[in-house]
Amino acid sequence: MTRTYYVKITERIEEDELRGLISRVSETRRVEVLKKRRMEDRIQGIVSELLIKYVLQKTFGINLYELQILEVNMVNLYELQILEVNMVNHLLTYQFS
Repeated sequence: MTRTYYVKITERIEEDELRGLISRVSETRRVEVLKKRRMEDRIQGIVSELLIKYVLQKTFGINLYELQILEVNMVNLYELQILEVNMVNHLLTYQFS
């Protein structure tokens, strides 16, 4: 079974709102996001990690506020995408086919 999750951002996110959202992502993601020049790229970087946290919380019942993602790797192997998420006190492999 394949589940697809996406976020459609239809409204412009202001700089103040972005600061509020960026505080909810990992330090690694925060550094990467702040290097981006375009606001759209910054928003995409933040929302992608928040979406991963949301899916993990809904799928595995992990408390969203205690979840800290250390690293996210996407690998595409022969049309099988594997999302590998390393978290504090958890190591999960979630497969999308």
